[in-house]
Amino acid sequence: MIGFGSSTALAAAYGIAVTLTMVITAVLLHVVATERWHWPRPVAFMVTGVFLSIDLAFFGANVLKIFHGGWLPSSSGPCSSR
Repeated sequence: MIGFGSSTALAAAYGIAVTLTMVITAVLLHVVATERWHWPRPVAFMVTGVFLSIDLAFFGANVLKIFHGGWLPSSSGPCSSR
């Protein structure tokens, strides 16, 4: 809880991190389906679209938490990928 100040802020950060991981996983599913499994692009878009619609709905519900501690995973993720 160090750096967050409260368990609510920690829960907000966790929620944002989980939903962003779900979105990234769905995008990577599309890449693997088209590049490695050689699925036709329309089929890959339909399958990925189902997962992304669910994942983005969860992310949309968690966007309000960005100002309550969810900013940490949103800002530290791009910085650590270099």
